[in-house]
Amino acid sequence: MADATFAASLSRAAVPRLRLAPDTEPGTLPPDGHPLARALDQLIARREFDVHFQPIVDSAQVRVLGFEALVRPPSTSPLASPPVLFQVAAELGRLVELERHVVRRIIRKFVDLQLPGRVFINVSADTLISTRHRHPLSLPELARCGLPADDIVVELTETRAVLDEEALATVVASLRASGLSFALDDLGQGFASLKRWLDLRPDFVKIDRHFVDGVARDPLRRQFVRSILEMAHSSGAAVIAEGLEQADDWRVLRDLGTSLFQGYLFARPSPSPRTDLLLDALARLSRSE
Repeated sequence: MADATFAASLSRAAVPRLRLAPDTEPGTLPPDGHPLARALDQLIARREFDVHFQPIVDSAQVRVLGFEALVRPPSTSPLASPPVLFQVAAELGRLVELERHVVRRIIRKFVDLQLPGRVFINVSADTLISTRHRHPLSLPELARCGLPADDIVVELTETRAVLDEEALATVVASLRASGLSFALDDLGQGFASLKRWLDLRPDFVKIDRHFVDGVARDPLRRQFVRSILEMAHSSGAAVIAEGLEQADDWRVLRDLGTSLFQGYLFARPSPSPRTDLLLDALARLSRSE
């Protein structure tokens, strides 16, 4: 997830807390309405969020594999930070509702922009499980939007603990049978992500930026990447190195066998990416070797 840099530095203590009473039911607003709850109401009711896209490139083939879709609330909103937005929605019991609106907006905009490749969409386990029979990623929904299922990669986010692993596996298997692919996000943040890799066998795994940034100078980081690449080869998953900012790190990762990258070295998230400029920059970088 491209917003991982900010999210990782944002401790729960730094997020404005709703301070609900211990017996408050999910979805119940605090007495008199908390400002963040009102802001969330407005954002959802008016669909006040935009979508930016950050490219994922294949440097070996000098092509764009696809784009990760990133939510951008209004800068004037108290929920302008995406991590805060989704945490507040979760605390108010409205995460699934919010994510359903976000997914629909992403799909429509991706189709309208006619971007090449696949769209990577961050979705929580809560949303996948709760909307299994009425999901915005269902085939009828996608057909109405004009987007083939095999153009979608679901990035399973782990901002919250998964309480029903069996239900999650069932939903993933069903969506995969419909043609969708899956990516495991932020690999390396904990043992849970490795367990999920074994359980769900994702099509893509994204190495957390902590192990990408500075890999050219750190032998231990390089060994970690080697281990991930070896495991990915055995499981049939493609590895994406995200958070890439330095050319030296790109060269080392490329030499280790990584070919898929995402990060500021190639492009920042944009509401309307210029694929032609991106490919030109990628070709120049490759020719500089």
